[in-house]
Amino acid sequence: MNEALDWSGRYLALATTSVAVTVLAWTVERGLVVPLALATAAAFAALALLHARASEGRLRKANPDP
Repeated sequence: MNEALDWSGRYLALATTSVAVTVLAWTVERGLVVPLALATAAAFAALALLHARASEGRLRKANPDP
């Protein structure tokens, strides 16, 4: 259960930071918003891959191959 909260906190931190930086980019230089959105999508994909890798490792430890 603690692990799930840890990952949800990481997703929430990434989302919050992304929104704050996007608002800042929108007010300073609107041309940065699209590249920033692409970088945010890449960051979420990387975090999801890390989460999947960690979950897979935890499942393999719980259910080792015979």
